[in-house]
Amino acid sequence: MSEAEERTEGGDPVCWLNRVCDECGAFREDMTAVACARCGTPFTTDTGANTGATAPTDSGTATD
Repeated sequence: MSEAEERTEGGDPVCWLNRVCDECGAFREDMTAVACARCGTPFTTDTGANTGATAPTDSGTATD
């Protein structure tokens, strides 16, 4: 097996970080839950908070 064949891309996608409890690390399976099933820590309402996602911004142009 060559060196290139030995290297693999693995792991879970980063976009799943919003499904991990910040307090205990439990995986959030129910995205409608308001708190962690394991430790009870409330989830933030911004589901993109841990992903580095940014909210769309206004273009700055006025429309009348």
